[in-house]
Parts: sequence; structure tokens; C-alpha cells
Amino acid sequence: MDETIRRVAVLYADVSGSTKLYEKFGDKIARADIHVCLDLLTNVAAHWDGRVLMTIGDEVMCQFPNAFKAANAAIEMQEELAAAGEQGKFQSGPLRIKIGWHYGTVEWRKGDLVGEAPIIAQQVIKLAKANEVLTTSQSIAMLPPEMREQAHVIDRINSEAAELPGQVEVCVMQWEETEEVTRMGVEETKKAAAPHGTMVLMQGDQEIRLNEENPVCRIGRAPENDLCVQGRFVSRLHAEARFRNGNFHFRDLSVNGSIIEFSDGRHVSLHRDEDLLTGSGRIGFGCTPDEEPEAAVSFRAEPQH
Repeated sequence: MDETIRRVAVLYADVSGSTKLYEKFGDKIARADIHVCLDLLTNVAAHWDGRVLMTIGDEVMCQFPNAFKAANAAIEMQEELAAAGEQGKFQSGPLRIKIGWHYGTVEWRKGDLVGEAPIIAQQVIKLAKANEVLTTSQSIAMLPPEMREQAHVIDRINSEAAELPGQVEVCVMQWEETEEVTRMGVEETKKAAAPHGTMVLMQGDQEIRLNEENPVCRIGRAPENDLCVQGRFVSRLHAEARFRNGNFHFRDLSVNGSIIEFSDGRHVSLHRDEDLLTGSGRIGFGCTPDEEPEAAVSFRAEPQH
């Protein structure tokens, strides 16, 4: 095996909730479903010139020649697994995976792949949730502009790789818009009221008017956000409010989550998930609005005239 140092992408894909799968359906069904899932992931990796280096239980470790192919493989893995679940290919019902990957230096030592890429990829997947694709800002920087636009920084980790000292930004890749719309469809049908013309977001002396002309508002402590919010639990990019299909959507992108308190008494807790903003209320970042009122964002809908 070539032991020279080079740069590759290392990707880990892990079946979410596999322990409960064994407990609920037994060893035979769980093993059969995980086998089908891992075969699917292996085939997708091969399609993007990748190869599976190791399979450990319900997790695969893959290598790709560059970041572009790793990113596309990660997206296709999520898409193909979702399609397989819809087609009834799993006895236990649809399975979900989480993916973490990183493009960086590696070295083969006595048949083992070591170095920056596998170490950082392992750190990244520990933060991932089911259905998520997480990577690093260094990896995102290697992708085409249209793919970079679909990624957001959600956290920072202290690198455990000597080749990449310091902090590393972790990004979530929005792997398919149509999947998100489908996932939200049932809830939107139940909850959505008549669409409003404008949603006003307020924090201190800041005010953002979200509407068809200004459809996106990014919220977080970093100065480049549309609403800059300073608080103990606020991430650099904590959340995003977006006008889409006649409704106002709020998506949490953070580590600590968000809590929406509606004026009608409803409370919604989000962690890298999405809900609709309707009526009026307040949003807390990593805590309730009352726990840190100076960091809370107020919102109110203004009807279309």
C-alpha cells in the first residue's frame, strides 16, 4: 500500500437508532435491514469513485479522491436511502443515517489510514443527527459555488488532528430542498394559516421585514448576520427565517437549539429542525425568551393589503 502523504476525503455514514432497531425487531430483522443499508451505501460510494475502507457494525468508513465526489456521495446516500424506505425495502420500516466527512491529509501506515481527514471526520460525525450531512468549512471551500451556498456553519470543534491545529468550523449541508418541503408538508397543511404579506423580526433597535422582496433573514452572533444577536447560548449562525411558498419558516441551525413562544400560548422547541412562524411571539436562542430577554427576538405578522 502506498504510504505517501496525500489529500483525500474520508466519510463516515452511521445508521441512526440501530440499538432500538435490534430491541424492537430482533437480531434477524435488524441485521438484514442494516446489511441492505450498508450495501446501498457501498454502491453509492463506488458510483462516485469511492471505496469502503471499513465496516464496523452499522457504520461505514469511505474514501473519496476529492471533496466534490464525497459531497455528492453523501447527498446521494441520503436520497437513495430515503427512496429505499419509501419502496419498502426494509422490514423494520425506513432507516435513517447520519454522515460526517472531511477533506484533508492522510497517510497509510501498516495498512491503516491515519491523519487529519479520518480524525476530523470522526469528530464531525459525533455532532450529526439522523438525516444530516455534516462536514467542515475547509471541505466546503473545495466545492463549486452552487454547493457552497447550500452549507451553513453550525458549530466549532477543537481539532484533535496535529495536521490541522486550532478550531474547525462544522457545516451542515442541505442535501435536498424537495425533501425538506415534503417533510414539512403534513405539518404545514395542519398548521398554516392564511399567508401574511410581511413578518417583522425585532431585536433591540434592529428590525428586519421578511417578505417576498426580502425572503431570507440569518440570525446569530456573527456580525455578518442580518440580525446580530448577542447571548450566552447564541451560535455564530444560529437560525434562519425564510419566506417560502407564501409562509414564513424558521429553521434552527445551532448546537443549543431555539424555543419559539407564540402569543396564543404554543411553545415549540427546535434543534436543527424547522417550524412555521405565524401570528406573533418571541424566540429564545438556547433558552426560553424569558431566561435571556435581552437576546430574544420578537416577531409579528402583518397581513397583506
